Amino acid sequence: MAQAQSQSDADSEFQFDAYPFAAMIDNIAAARPQFGLGDADVVYEAPAEGGIPRLMPIFLRGGVDVSRIGPVRSARHYFVDMAEEYGVALVHIGASPQGIEALSASQLPDLDEERGDPGFTRVRDRIAPHNAFVSTNSVRDALHQRGATLKPSVGPLRFGTYAPGPQPATTVKIAYPGGERYKVEYDYDANTQLYNRIMDGSPHKDGATGDQYAAASIIIQYADVQPIPNDNAGRMNVTLVSSGKGILIAEGTQVPLEWSRASLQDSTRFVRTDGAPFELPSGQVWIQVVPLETPLSVS
Repeated sequence: MAQAQSQSDADSEFQFDAYPFAAMIDNIAAARPQFGLGDADVVYEAPAEGGIPRLMPIFLRGGVDVSRIGPVRSARHYFVDMAEEYGVALVHIGASPQGIEALSASQLPDLDEERGDPGFTRVRDRIAPHNAFVSTNSVRDALHQRGATLKPSVGPLRFGTYAPGPQPATTVKIAYPGGERYKVEYDYDANTQLYNRIMDGSPHKDGATGDQYAAASIIIQYADVQPIPNDNAGRMNVTLVSSGKGILIAEGTQVPLEWSRASLQDSTRFVRTDGAPFELPSGQVWIQVVPLETPLSVS
C-alpha cells in the first residue's frame, strides 16, 4: 500500500507565500455574493450563532493576487483554532470574547479593523456591516509593515493520488441546524471533476467574476457543537480538540473518515476507514464542519 505523505514532505512540496493568511467571511444571505473565495487553497465553513455558518478561506500559495476578499467579519475562537493548524495570520473585524482569548493564546499575527489595523476598505455599494473588504496585496503589505514572521503549514491536508471511495458521491446536501434553515449543496461535474457549490437553492457565485464556486474535494467533519453557557449572544462552542467521524468526497466518490486532534498545537489527522492513504486531488478543498445532528445526504 502506498504511504501517505508526512507533514514535512507535504509542506516542502507546497509553495507558500511569505504572508499566508485566513480571513473571516460572513455567509448570511445579506453578505452574498462574497468575493475572492475561489482563489483560496482551502475554505472552512463552521456554525456560528443564529444558525448561520461563517466561512474562512485560507490563502497559502504565493503568486495569488486577489483584489477583493470579503465581506470580512468578526472571529470566533474555533476559527482561530483552525487557522492555528496552518500557522497563518488571521484577518477579521473584532472577535467574540472567546475569540480574543484564543488569539492571545495562539500568538498568531492578526489584522483587525476594529483595532485600527491597515488593509481594510469600506465600499459604498454595500450596507454595513457587509461592506468591509481586503485584498491579498493589502494584507501582505500590512503584515510586512508589522514585520510579521509566519511559519505556514498545510495543516491536515495531504495532496497526492486520490483513491476512489467505495460509494458514489455526485450530490451532497447539508442542512445546517438552526432557525435560518441554511442549506449547502454540491453537484458533481464529471467533465471538470469539480463539485459546484449551491447556497440556499442558488448557485454560489463570486461577486467579481460571476463564476460559481467549486471544490475539487470536500471534507465533512462532524463535531460536537453546543451553545456557550450564559452567553447572551447565543454563541457556540465547536469542539475541535477531540475525535470524530467524517466523509471525504472527491472525483464522484465518497469514503468514511475518522479524525482526531490531540491539542491546539497539533494538526487534525484524517484517516480513511478503508485503509487507503488520506490524499486529496489537487485543487481547492472545502471543509464543512457540521454539528453531530446535521441532516446530510451524499449520493
